[in-house]
Amino acid sequence: MIMLAATVVGLLGIASAYYVYVLNPHLPDRLAGGLKSLYHASLNKWYVDELYDYLFVRPTLKAASELWKRVDVEVIDGAVNGIARAIAWGGWLLRLIQSGQTQHYALAMAVGIVVLTAYLLL
Repeated sequence: MIMLAATVVGLLGIASAYYVYVLNPHLPDRLAGGLKSLYHASLNKWYVDELYDYLFVRPTLKAASELWKRVDVEVIDGAVNGIARAIAWGGWLLRLIQSGQTQHYALAMAVGIVVLTAYLLL
């Protein structure tokens, strides 16, 4: 039943388009002149695009811009830059205690072993 209804509506649309644009080509101009406001609304797609832009596109773009400014720039970039600064600071600190001489490192390990052994025995 639905297929039959869709076929009939499609054939009626084809027949009316044939009548309006082939048999009576001046009818669209007369209809447009008589129903100007309806014609302009139809010409502008019933202003659906403008309404969609106002209700969805603009708020979404504004929200995305605010999220970019707040979350991406302040939080994510701040975290990445903070980690980079912490690593650079840690490297600067490690540079102060590294001499490059093996005997200093061996002495530090020996002192560490003595401290750990003393801690475990006490």
